[in-house]
Amino acid sequence: MFCEKCGTKIDEGMKFCTNCGTPVDVVVAGTAQAVSSEKTQTKPLCAKCGAQIKEGLKFCTKCGTPVGAVAASTAQAVTTKQPQTVLIVERSKFIAAQLRQILTSEGFEVVATATDGAQGMEKYKELYPNVNLVIMDITMPDGVFALEKMLEFDKNANVIIVINVLRFKIDEIRKYSLMGAKNYIVKPLDRKKVLECVVSVLKGNIWEEVYFK
Repeated sequence: MFCEKCGTKIDEGMKFCTNCGTPVDVVVAGTAQAVSSEKTQTKPLCAKCGAQIKEGLKFCTKCGTPVGAVAASTAQAVTTKQPQTVLIVERSKFIAAQLRQILTSEGFEVVATATDGAQGMEKYKELYPNVNLVIMDITMPDGVFALEKMLEFDKNANVIIVINVLRFKIDEIRKYSLMGAKNYIVKPLDRKKVLECVVSVLKGNIWEEVYFK
């Protein structure tokens, strides 16, 4: 141990620095502050796997999780006492499986899935009020009808619509927004943008055009 003021070595049991007279307790306090400062300068950790992230990297080299806003936001969303619950209403089994994998890998709980609007509405009523978010394929034959009925049943429902990029029309998106949908994602799915959209809605932010920034 060394004196914080003059740098002289402090032998065990000494109460004062023999060179400048600085009390030992001040030296100890200074040492603790130095250690604390060193700890705060350690490299950031991946929100998903805990691996250290080197400065300047945009993705975790171990698991591929994005570094920065997305990873931080996702971590904040999933570190609550109870996991955020999601109902997936999607006619494509492949897309439904993709959504499930993306969400569960970040700590969200997929409580049910449905392959059409009527089934989705039935499951939502069964699970209400224990569903935090609904992700619904608006292009299903009864997708728009299901969105309308779900919001009639629960005007505060957090519904994110899914639409194929080839069928995307901004006027239709605005129409679904006026109906009460909170946001949208497009197919083919992009993991980063799906998570951005989900976290944004769960935090109370609605209708951010995450695909067209």
